[in-house]
Amino acid sequence: MNLHLNNYASMAASWKTGETPSMWQRVTAIAVTGTLIVLNDMQNTEAFLAFSRSTCRTLLPFGRGFIDGTGYQHVINSITDPNMPRMFQMGANGGTEACFDPSMVIFQSSGTPEHSQSRRLWDDAVMSSMHLGDLPDLGNTSARGWMRRMRDRVGWKLPTEDEVGALIVPLLLERIWGKKPTAKEAETVAGYLSVGKVCIFGGMADSIPFLPSMIAAVRTAHVDFARDSPTADKLVKLLEEPGFAAVQKLYQSRGRPIRDVAVQGLADATMFAGVLGTTDMTFKCVKYTWQDPKHLRLFREKPTEYIWELMRVQAAVQGVSSVSTKARDDHMAGEEVHFPAGTPVAYSVSIANRDPIMFSKPSDMDFQRPWSEMGEMLSWNGRLKDVIARNYTGAPRFCPGHDLSVKLAAHVCAHLTRNL
Repeated sequence: MNLHLNNYASMAASWKTGETPSMWQRVTAIAVTGTLIVLNDMQNTEAFLAFSRSTCRTLLPFGRGFIDGTGYQHVINSITDPNMPRMFQMGANGGTEACFDPSMVIFQSSGTPEHSQSRRLWDDAVMSSMHLGDLPDLGNTSARGWMRRMRDRVGWKLPTEDEVGALIVPLLLERIWGKKPTAKEAETVAGYLSVGKVCIFGGMADSIPFLPSMIAAVRTAHVDFARDSPTADKLVKLLEEPGFAAVQKLYQSRGRPIRDVAVQGLADATMFAGVLGTTDMTFKCVKYTWQDPKHLRLFREKPTEYIWELMRVQAAVQGVSSVSTKARDDHMAGEEVHFPAGTPVAYSVSIANRDPIMFSKPSDMDFQRPWSEMGEMLSWNGRLKDVIARNYTGAPRFCPGHDLSVKLAAHVCAHLTRNL
Protein backbone atom coordinates (compact mmCIF):
# COMPACT_ATOMS: atom_id res chain seq x y z
CA MET A 1 0.00 0.00 0.00
CA ASN A 2 2.95 2.36 0.59
CA LEU A 3 3.99 1.74 -3.03
CA HIS A 4 0.43 2.55 -3.99
CA LEU A 5 0.37 5.87 -2.15
CA ASN A 6 3.89 6.85 -3.21
CA ASN A 7 3.00 6.12 -6.81
CA TYR A 8 -0.05 8.36 -6.62
CA ALA A 9 1.92 11.11 -4.91
CA SER A 10 4.40 10.90 -7.78
CA MET A 11 1.59 11.04 -10.34
CA ALA A 12 0.03 14.01 -8.57
CA ALA A 13 3.35 15.85 -8.52
CA SER A 14 3.88 15.30 -12.24
CA TRP A 15 0.51 16.83 -12.96
CA LYS A 16 1.56 20.16 -11.50
CA THR A 17 3.40 20.75 -14.76
CA GLY A 18 0.53 19.38 -16.85
CA GLU A 19 2.29 16.10 -17.63
CA THR A 20 0.53 12.82 -18.28
CA PRO A 21 1.66 10.06 -15.87
CA SER A 22 4.65 8.12 -17.13
CA MET A 23 4.48 4.55 -18.36
CA TRP A 24 6.24 3.43 -15.15
CA GLN A 25 3.55 5.11 -13.05
CA ARG A 26 0.82 3.48 -15.11
CA VAL A 27 2.45 0.04 -14.91
CA THR A 28 2.78 0.41 -11.14
CA ALA A 29 -0.89 1.33 -10.89
CA ILE A 30 -1.81 -1.72 -12.98
CA ALA A 31 0.32 -3.94 -10.72
CA VAL A 32 -1.37 -2.55 -7.61
CA THR A 33 -4.82 -3.05 -9.12
CA GLY A 34 -3.94 -6.61 -10.16
CA THR A 35 -2.64 -7.35 -6.66
CA LEU A 36 -5.91 -6.11 -5.18
CA ILE A 37 -7.84 -8.50 -7.43
CA VAL A 38 -5.69 -11.46 -6.33
CA LEU A 39 -5.93 -10.49 -2.65
CA ASN A 40 -9.71 -10.32 -2.98
CA ASP A 41 -10.09 -13.88 -4.25
CA MET A 42 -10.33 -12.75 -7.89
CA GLN A 43 -13.55 -10.86 -7.16
CA ASN A 44 -13.31 -7.78 -9.35
CA THR A 45 -15.94 -5.86 -7.39
CA GLU A 46 -14.14 -6.36 -4.09
CA ALA A 47 -10.89 -5.30 -5.73
CA PHE A 48 -12.50 -2.23 -7.25
CA LEU A 49 -14.00 -1.31 -3.89
CA ALA A 50 -10.60 -1.60 -2.23
CA PHE A 51 -9.06 0.52 -4.96
CA SER A 52 -11.83 3.15 -4.92
CA ARG A 53 -11.76 3.50 -1.14
CA SER A 54 -8.00 3.90 -1.08
CA THR A 55 -7.96 6.47 -3.89
CA CYS A 56 -11.31 8.22 -3.47
CA ARG A 57 -11.09 11.80 -4.67
CA THR A 58 -7.64 11.08 -6.00
CA LEU A 59 -6.18 10.04 -9.30
CA LEU A 60 -7.33 7.50 -11.84
CA PRO A 61 -4.60 4.91 -12.31
CA PHE A 62 -3.97 4.76 -16.02
CA GLY A 63 -3.86 8.34 -17.25
CA ARG A 64 -5.08 11.83 -16.50
CA GLY A 65 -8.34 11.95 -14.52
CA PHE A 66 -9.79 11.57 -11.04
CA ILE A 67 -12.33 9.60 -9.03
CA ASP A 68 -15.05 11.86 -7.71
CA GLY A 69 -17.52 11.21 -4.88
CA THR A 70 -18.69 7.67 -4.33
CA GLY A 71 -21.80 8.09 -2.17
CA TYR A 72 -25.10 7.01 -3.66
CA GLN A 73 -26.52 10.50 -4.01
CA HIS A 74 -23.36 11.81 -5.64
CA VAL A 75 -23.34 9.01 -8.21
CA ILE A 76 -27.06 9.14 -8.97
CA ASN A 77 -26.85 12.89 -9.51
CA SER A 78 -24.23 12.26 -12.17
CA ILE A 79 -25.81 9.39 -14.08
CA THR A 80 -29.27 11.00 -14.12
CA ASP A 81 -27.92 14.33 -15.36
CA PRO A 82 -29.92 15.04 -18.56
CA ASN A 83 -26.89 16.89 -19.92
CA MET A 84 -24.11 14.54 -18.76
CA PRO A 85 -21.00 15.44 -20.79
CA ARG A 86 -19.06 12.79 -22.67
CA MET A 87 -16.18 12.73 -25.11
CA PHE A 88 -14.19 10.12 -27.02
CA GLN A 89 -12.47 8.62 -23.99
CA MET A 90 -12.59 5.55 -21.77
CA GLY A 91 -11.41 5.94 -18.21
CA ALA A 92 -8.41 8.27 -18.14
CA ASN A 93 -6.63 7.29 -21.34
CA GLY A 94 -8.72 8.87 -24.05
CA GLY A 95 -10.39 6.89 -26.78
CA THR A 96 -8.87 4.49 -29.25
CA GLU A 97 -10.16 3.55 -32.67
CA ALA A 98 -8.59 0.15 -32.10
CA CYS A 99 -11.66 -0.55 -29.94
CA PHE A 100 -14.41 1.89 -30.92
CA ASP A 101 -15.65 4.23 -33.61
CA PRO A 102 -15.99 7.79 -32.21
CA SER A 103 -19.56 7.96 -33.54
CA MET A 104 -20.66 5.27 -31.06
CA VAL A 105 -23.52 6.35 -28.80
CA ILE A 106 -21.58 6.00 -25.53
CA PHE A 107 -19.34 8.89 -26.59
CA GLN A 108 -22.23 11.30 -27.26
CA SER A 109 -23.20 13.70 -24.46
CA SER A 110 -26.65 13.31 -22.90
CA GLY A 111 -29.20 15.80 -24.14
CA THR A 112 -27.65 16.15 -27.59
CA PRO A 113 -29.55 15.15 -30.76
CA GLU A 114 -26.76 12.67 -31.54
CA HIS A 115 -27.29 10.85 -28.24
CA SER A 116 -31.09 10.88 -28.11
CA GLN A 117 -31.45 9.90 -31.77
CA SER A 118 -28.83 7.14 -31.48
CA ARG A 119 -30.67 5.63 -28.53
CA ARG A 120 -34.01 5.79 -30.35
CA LEU A 121 -32.44 4.35 -33.51
CA TRP A 122 -31.24 1.28 -31.63
CA ASP A 123 -34.55 0.97 -29.77
CA ASP A 124 -36.57 1.07 -32.98
CA ALA A 125 -34.26 -1.33 -34.80
CA VAL A 126 -33.87 -4.01 -32.13
CA MET A 127 -33.22 -2.99 -28.51
CA SER A 128 -36.81 -2.58 -27.32
CA SER A 129 -37.91 -6.04 -28.48
CA MET A 130 -34.84 -8.29 -28.63
CA HIS A 131 -35.64 -9.92 -25.27
CA LEU A 132 -39.09 -11.13 -26.32
CA GLY A 133 -39.78 -14.81 -26.96
CA ASP A 134 -38.31 -18.01 -25.60
CA LEU A 135 -34.64 -18.89 -25.83
CA PRO A 136 -33.67 -22.21 -27.43
CA ASP A 137 -33.08 -25.28 -25.31
CA LEU A 138 -29.34 -25.77 -24.96
CA GLY A 139 -29.87 -29.51 -24.65
CA ASN A 140 -26.69 -31.32 -23.71
CA THR A 141 -24.43 -28.52 -24.91
CA SER A 142 -21.23 -28.54 -22.91
CA ALA A 143 -17.66 -27.36 -23.20
CA ARG A 144 -15.33 -29.42 -25.35
CA GLY A 145 -11.67 -29.42 -26.22
CA TRP A 146 -8.42 -30.48 -24.68
CA MET A 147 -8.48 -27.79 -22.00
CA ARG A 148 -11.83 -29.02 -20.68
CA ARG A 149 -10.65 -32.63 -20.75
CA MET A 150 -7.58 -31.63 -18.75
CA ARG A 151 -9.69 -29.73 -16.20
CA ASP A 152 -12.02 -32.71 -15.85
CA ARG A 153 -9.08 -35.00 -15.13
CA VAL A 154 -7.89 -32.83 -12.25
CA GLY A 155 -11.41 -32.41 -10.88
CA TRP A 156 -11.97 -28.81 -12.02
CA LYS A 157 -15.64 -29.09 -12.95
CA LEU A 158 -16.63 -25.43 -12.59
CA PRO A 159 -17.10 -23.93 -16.07
CA THR A 160 -14.61 -21.21 -16.95
CA GLU A 161 -15.56 -17.71 -18.04
CA ASP A 162 -14.60 -18.54 -21.63
CA GLU A 163 -16.83 -21.63 -21.56
CA VAL A 164 -19.71 -19.53 -20.27
CA GLY A 165 -19.05 -16.95 -22.99
CA ALA A 166 -19.10 -19.65 -25.67
CA LEU A 167 -22.76 -20.28 -24.76
CA ILE A 168 -23.69 -16.61 -24.41
CA VAL A 169 -22.25 -15.30 -27.68
CA PRO A 170 -24.31 -17.23 -30.28
CA LEU A 171 -27.53 -16.51 -28.40
CA LEU A 172 -26.65 -12.84 -28.10
CA LEU A 173 -25.66 -12.44 -31.75
CA GLU A 174 -28.87 -14.03 -33.00
CA ARG A 175 -31.00 -11.78 -30.80
CA ILE A 176 -29.15 -8.59 -31.76
CA TRP A 177 -28.87 -9.17 -35.50
CA GLY A 178 -31.78 -11.50 -36.26
CA LYS A 179 -29.31 -13.87 -37.88
CA LYS A 180 -27.92 -17.14 -36.56
CA PRO A 181 -24.10 -17.26 -36.56
CA THR A 182 -22.14 -20.28 -37.65
CA ALA A 183 -20.04 -22.00 -35.02
CA LYS A 184 -16.93 -20.36 -36.49
CA GLU A 185 -18.49 -16.88 -36.51
CA ALA A 186 -19.59 -17.22 -32.89
CA GLU A 187 -16.17 -18.52 -31.86
CA THR A 188 -14.44 -15.57 -33.52
CA VAL A 189 -16.64 -12.99 -31.78
CA ALA A 190 -16.20 -14.85 -28.48
CA GLY A 191 -12.50 -14.12 -28.88
CA TYR A 192 -13.34 -10.61 -27.69
CA LEU A 193 -13.42 -12.08 -24.17
CA SER A 194 -9.67 -12.61 -24.45
CA VAL A 195 -8.59 -9.45 -26.28
CA GLY A 196 -11.33 -6.88 -25.69
CA LYS A 197 -11.27 -6.37 -21.92
CA VAL A 198 -8.41 -3.89 -22.17
CA CYS A 199 -10.72 -1.60 -24.18
CA ILE A 200 -12.13 -0.39 -20.86
CA PHE A 201 -8.79 1.40 -20.43
CA GLY A 202 -9.16 3.19 -23.75
CA GLY A 203 -5.92 4.35 -25.31
CA MET A 204 -3.84 1.92 -23.27
CA ALA A 205 -4.79 -0.73 -25.84
CA ASP A 206 -2.71 1.10 -28.44
CA SER A 207 0.50 0.62 -26.45
CA ILE A 208 0.28 -3.18 -26.08
CA PRO A 209 2.14 -5.01 -28.88
CA PHE A 210 -0.06 -6.94 -31.32
CA LEU A 211 -3.26 -6.27 -29.35
CA PRO A 212 -4.80 -3.60 -31.65
CA SER A 213 -4.57 -5.93 -34.65
CA MET A 214 -6.12 -8.78 -32.65
CA ILE A 215 -9.02 -6.57 -31.56
CA ALA A 216 -9.42 -5.30 -35.13
CA ALA A 217 -9.69 -8.87 -36.44
CA VAL A 218 -12.58 -9.63 -34.08
CA ARG A 219 -14.34 -6.33 -34.85
CA THR A 220 -13.99 -6.84 -38.60
CA ALA A 221 -15.32 -10.39 -38.41
CA HIS A 222 -18.31 -9.20 -36.39
CA VAL A 223 -19.16 -6.49 -38.92
CA ASP A 224 -18.74 -8.94 -41.81
CA PHE A 225 -21.22 -11.27 -40.12
CA ALA A 226 -23.76 -8.53 -39.33
CA ARG A 227 -23.55 -6.39 -42.49
CA ASP A 228 -26.35 -8.23 -44.35
CA SER A 229 -28.47 -8.99 -41.28
CA PRO A 230 -32.12 -7.97 -40.80
CA THR A 231 -31.09 -5.55 -38.05
CA ALA A 232 -28.54 -3.87 -40.33
CA ASP A 233 -31.27 -3.42 -42.94
CA LYS A 234 -33.53 -1.82 -40.33
CA LEU A 235 -30.79 0.56 -39.21
CA VAL A 236 -30.13 1.76 -42.76
CA LYS A 237 -33.83 2.21 -43.50
CA LEU A 238 -34.45 4.14 -40.27
CA LEU A 239 -31.50 6.43 -40.99
CA GLU A 240 -33.34 7.68 -44.07
CA GLU A 241 -36.05 9.20 -41.86
CA PRO A 242 -35.86 12.92 -40.93
CA GLY A 243 -36.04 12.06 -37.23
CA PHE A 244 -32.54 10.57 -37.40
CA ALA A 245 -30.89 13.38 -39.37
CA ALA A 246 -28.31 14.16 -36.67
CA VAL A 247 -27.16 10.54 -36.48
CA GLN A 248 -27.06 10.24 -40.24
CA LYS A 249 -24.83 13.32 -40.42
CA LEU A 250 -22.61 11.92 -37.65
CA TYR A 251 -22.21 8.59 -39.45
CA GLN A 252 -21.57 10.26 -42.81
CA SER A 253 -18.76 12.29 -41.25
CA ARG A 254 -16.79 9.09 -40.70
CA GLY A 255 -16.02 8.74 -44.42
CA ARG A 256 -17.20 5.13 -44.66
CA PRO A 257 -20.40 3.54 -46.01
CA ILE A 258 -23.18 4.49 -43.63
CA ARG A 259 -24.21 0.83 -43.29
CA ASP A 260 -20.74 -0.10 -42.07
CA VAL A 261 -20.63 2.75 -39.53
CA ALA A 262 -24.09 1.88 -38.20
CA VAL A 263 -23.23 -1.81 -37.93
CA GLN A 264 -19.82 -1.08 -36.38
CA GLY A 265 -21.32 0.98 -33.56
CA LEU A 266 -23.87 -1.66 -32.62
CA ALA A 267 -21.32 -4.46 -33.02
CA ASP A 268 -18.85 -2.71 -30.71
CA ALA A 269 -21.56 -2.13 -28.10
CA THR A 270 -22.67 -5.75 -28.42
CA MET A 271 -19.15 -6.95 -27.64
CA PHE A 272 -18.04 -4.36 -25.10
CA ALA A 273 -21.26 -4.23 -23.05
CA GLY A 274 -23.06 -7.36 -24.22
CA VAL A 275 -20.41 -10.07 -24.54
CA LEU A 276 -18.20 -8.88 -21.68
CA GLY A 277 -20.96 -7.76 -19.30
CA THR A 278 -23.39 -10.63 -19.85
CA THR A 279 -20.65 -13.25 -19.67
CA ASP A 280 -19.32 -11.74 -16.44
CA MET A 281 -22.80 -11.70 -14.92
CA THR A 282 -23.52 -15.29 -16.00
CA PHE A 283 -20.15 -16.57 -14.81
CA LYS A 284 -20.74 -15.06 -11.37
CA CYS A 285 -24.16 -16.73 -11.24
CA VAL A 286 -22.58 -20.07 -12.15
CA LYS A 287 -19.71 -19.63 -9.71
CA TYR A 288 -21.89 -18.79 -6.70
CA THR A 289 -24.50 -21.47 -7.40
CA TRP A 290 -21.82 -24.13 -7.87
CA GLN A 291 -20.16 -23.19 -4.59
CA ASP A 292 -23.20 -22.85 -2.34
CA PRO A 293 -26.38 -25.00 -2.39
CA LYS A 294 -28.28 -22.12 -0.79
CA HIS A 295 -27.43 -19.89 -3.72
CA LEU A 296 -28.53 -22.63 -6.14
CA ARG A 297 -31.88 -22.98 -4.37
CA LEU A 298 -32.47 -19.23 -4.32
CA PHE A 299 -31.52 -18.90 -7.99
CA ARG A 300 -33.94 -21.64 -8.99
CA GLU A 301 -36.74 -20.06 -6.97
CA LYS A 302 -36.39 -16.55 -8.38
CA PRO A 303 -33.71 -16.37 -11.10
CA THR A 304 -34.28 -12.74 -12.09
CA GLU A 305 -34.32 -11.45 -8.52
CA TYR A 306 -31.26 -13.55 -7.72
CA ILE A 307 -29.30 -12.00 -10.60
CA TRP A 308 -30.40 -8.47 -9.64
CA GLU A 309 -29.11 -8.83 -6.09
CA LEU A 310 -25.95 -10.58 -7.27
CA MET A 311 -25.29 -7.64 -9.59
CA ARG A 312 -25.93 -5.13 -6.84
CA VAL A 313 -23.16 -6.67 -4.75
CA GLN A 314 -20.92 -7.97 -7.57
CA ALA A 315 -21.68 -5.65 -10.49
CA ALA A 316 -20.43 -6.50 -13.96
CA VAL A 317 -19.80 -2.78 -14.56
CA GLN A 318 -17.95 -1.11 -11.69
CA GLY A 319 -18.51 2.54 -12.50
CA VAL A 320 -19.36 5.26 -14.97
CA SER A 321 -17.30 8.08 -16.39
CA SER A 322 -17.90 11.64 -17.48
CA VAL A 323 -15.95 14.83 -18.11
CA SER A 324 -15.52 17.78 -15.77
CA THR A 325 -17.15 20.93 -17.11
CA LYS A 326 -15.18 23.32 -14.91
CA ALA A 327 -11.55 23.64 -13.84
CA ARG A 328 -10.86 22.67 -10.24
CA ASP A 329 -8.01 22.46 -7.75
CA ASP A 330 -7.78 19.59 -5.30
CA HIS A 331 -5.44 18.31 -2.59
CA MET A 332 -4.51 14.75 -3.52
CA ALA A 333 -1.79 12.37 -2.34
CA GLY A 334 -0.04 15.22 -0.55
CA GLU A 335 0.01 17.48 -3.59
CA GLU A 336 -2.06 20.37 -4.85
CA VAL A 337 -3.29 19.36 -8.30
CA HIS A 338 -5.04 21.49 -10.91
CA PHE A 339 -7.59 19.78 -13.12
CA PRO A 340 -8.58 21.77 -16.21
CA ALA A 341 -12.08 21.61 -17.65
CA GLY A 342 -12.45 18.49 -19.76
CA THR A 343 -10.61 16.19 -17.33
CA PRO A 344 -12.04 12.62 -17.20
CA VAL A 345 -14.07 11.87 -14.06
CA ALA A 346 -15.07 8.44 -12.71
CA TYR A 347 -17.92 7.54 -10.36
CA SER A 348 -18.01 4.27 -8.41
CA VAL A 349 -21.28 2.42 -8.90
CA SER A 350 -19.91 -0.43 -6.76
CA ILE A 351 -19.65 1.74 -3.66
CA ALA A 352 -22.96 3.49 -4.36
CA ASN A 353 -24.65 0.08 -4.49
CA ARG A 354 -23.38 -0.57 -0.96
CA ASP A 355 -24.28 2.78 0.54
CA PRO A 356 -25.90 2.10 3.96
CA ILE A 357 -28.03 5.21 3.51
CA MET A 358 -29.88 3.42 0.71
CA PHE A 359 -29.51 -0.30 1.47
CA SER A 360 -29.90 -2.24 4.72
CA LYS A 361 -26.95 -4.57 5.37
CA PRO A 362 -25.55 -3.29 2.08
CA SER A 363 -22.62 -5.72 1.73
CA ASP A 364 -24.80 -8.80 2.30
CA MET A 365 -26.53 -10.64 -0.51
CA ASP A 366 -30.16 -10.51 0.59
CA PHE A 367 -32.30 -12.28 -1.97
CA GLN A 368 -35.43 -11.19 -0.12
CA ARG A 369 -34.45 -7.53 -0.38
CA PRO A 370 -37.59 -5.38 -0.76
CA TRP A 371 -38.26 -3.67 -4.07
CA SER A 372 -38.10 -0.31 -2.30
CA GLU A 373 -34.34 -0.96 -2.06
CA MET A 374 -33.76 -3.20 -5.07
CA GLY A 375 -35.34 -0.69 -7.41
CA GLU A 376 -32.69 1.85 -6.40
CA MET A 377 -29.60 -0.18 -7.39
CA LEU A 378 -27.44 1.34 -10.15
CA SER A 379 -25.72 -1.58 -11.88
CA TRP A 380 -27.38 -0.90 -15.25
CA ASN A 381 -26.45 2.80 -15.35
CA GLY A 382 -29.60 4.07 -13.69
CA ARG A 383 -32.05 3.12 -10.97
CA LEU A 384 -33.21 -0.42 -11.70
CA LYS A 385 -36.85 0.71 -11.58
CA ASP A 386 -36.13 3.26 -14.32
CA VAL A 387 -34.08 0.79 -16.37
CA ILE A 388 -36.90 -1.76 -16.38
CA ALA A 389 -39.41 0.92 -17.35
CA ARG A 390 -37.02 2.19 -20.06
CA ASN A 391 -37.48 5.61 -18.52
CA TYR A 392 -35.14 7.97 -20.35
CA THR A 393 -36.10 10.85 -18.07
CA GLY A 394 -35.09 8.99 -14.93
CA ALA A 395 -32.11 7.21 -16.53
CA PRO A 396 -30.92 9.00 -19.69
CA ARG A 397 -28.06 6.54 -20.28
CA PHE A 398 -29.53 3.28 -18.96
CA CYS A 399 -28.25 -0.01 -20.36
CA PRO A 400 -30.69 -0.90 -23.18
CA GLY A 401 -29.65 -4.54 -22.98
CA HIS A 402 -30.80 -5.11 -19.39
CA ASP A 403 -33.80 -7.30 -20.22
CA LEU A 404 -31.94 -9.51 -22.67
CA SER A 405 -28.77 -9.78 -20.59
CA VAL A 406 -30.64 -10.93 -17.48
CA LYS A 407 -32.68 -13.37 -19.56
CA LEU A 408 -29.56 -14.84 -21.16
CA ALA A 409 -27.72 -15.02 -17.84
CA ALA A 410 -30.59 -16.87 -16.17
CA HIS A 411 -30.95 -19.23 -19.15
CA VAL A 412 -27.28 -20.18 -19.39
CA CYS A 413 -26.79 -20.32 -15.61
CA ALA A 414 -29.75 -22.70 -15.33
CA HIS A 415 -28.27 -24.86 -18.09
CA LEU A 416 -24.84 -25.06 -16.45
CA THR A 417 -26.30 -25.92 -13.05
CA ARG A 418 -28.91 -28.40 -14.32
CA ASN A 419 -27.07 -31.45 -12.96
CA LEU A 420 -26.22 -30.03 -9.52
